[in-house]
Amino acid sequence: MPTSITTRPWRRALPALCLLALSSPLLAAEFIINTTADAADTNPGDGQCAGFGLPPSARCSLRAAIMEANAQGGTHLIGLPDGDYILDEAGIDEDQAVTGDLDIRADITIVNGSAALPFIGQQVGDRLFEVHPTASLTLQHVGLGGGEALNGARPFGGAVLVWYAADLQIERSYLFGNRASKGGAVHVWGDASIVDSALEFNFLVDPAPDDDNQGSAIAVERTIFAPAQLGLVRSSLSDNGEVEFNGNLVPNSYALLVEDGAKAQIYNTSIIDNTRGIWVRSASQLDMGQSTIANNRSFGLRFDHNPDNPDPRLTVLFTVIAGNGGVAQCRSASAFFLNPNLTQLDVSDHANAATDVSCGFVGASDVALDGWPFHPQPMQHDLTRYYLPVPGRGLVDAGGPTCMGPDDQ
Repeated sequence: MPTSITTRPWRRALPALCLLALSSPLLAAEFIINTTADAADTNPGDGQCAGFGLPPSARCSLRAAIMEANAQGGTHLIGLPDGDYILDEAGIDEDQAVTGDLDIRADITIVNGSAALPFIGQQVGDRLFEVHPTASLTLQHVGLGGGEALNGARPFGGAVLVWYAADLQIERSYLFGNRASKGGAVHVWGDASIVDSALEFNFLVDPAPDDDNQGSAIAVERTIFAPAQLGLVRSSLSDNGEVEFNGNLVPNSYALLVEDGAKAQIYNTSIIDNTRGIWVRSASQLDMGQSTIANNRSFGLRFDHNPDNPDPRLTVLFTVIAGNGGVAQCRSASAFFLNPNLTQLDVSDHANAATDVSCGFVGASDVALDGWPFHPQPMQHDLTRYYLPVPGRGLVDAGGPTCMGPDDQ
């Protein structure tokens, strides 16, 4: 498994047929960014996107546009052309987007209409975006890399931190090389939806790590204030965890953490080539279908059930868990297997497949795989990565009588 965040380039392009659909929102944007410089807005609320100290011909910076949108409130569309947008206004834990990360306090959509992904990064030791309560952020076709949440009051979400009662939507985007003590790329206390996107080479850093340091790509955590939910669709989490890093890298991290009563829904998504796959704990819920958890260095899926809650908390349909390292493909807090008799589990007889019995896939429609069922190298589709099944190895034409879609297995 690759271990360097520089192994693959951050720039990705969508097919030319997609460009018409992407270009029209840019032309209709309320603010169109015309400089890659990072500068705070001169007078937030005056309706003008004007970065301090920038020339009139190129003064609408990304930071200035966000500050202006926040000051006005309501809904705003920001057009972001291709380019490298490096946040260099130093000052973490400032919450008005003047310095450090870009604080979102309105309903803001940032859209790119070019073939290549614009890159948003930082060089001030802070994350990239912080979505505050009641606000929403939509990111369409962008790259987020090098974000860092380690030194401030909230060391969560290296690229994006989503507060309770806040909303994040990420579409056709690439998040890579971000780091935090929890939620290496994204940390969710509110609602988040990630579609047609890839999260790669994100990781966790802590000088004294423990089991709280989890979610090398994403952490979803319910707070006392509001529910927390994640939707992950047609996306991939790959090569997250133990990357090449000269620091206090957290070992044995799961790419996705769902905890404290949070809920995650995962469909048509690949969790592959990470240090570990998914950990669901403390009365949380995972619904997963048409997905693959494969070739992670250690356990593919860990589910720690809550004996005080008899309702189904883990549902798995049309999913493959195969080729993960360690003692077993799936495990719980107390054993290297999931007990299919637990009332919290709904995993058996749903046309699932695994390379051992630890996941509880023991129904008539489930498939016991004899070995690695995929081609040896992952495939690339636009931004996302996945493993392609090999005919004759147990997956092709092994779906159940009622499939969720034409591309189930």
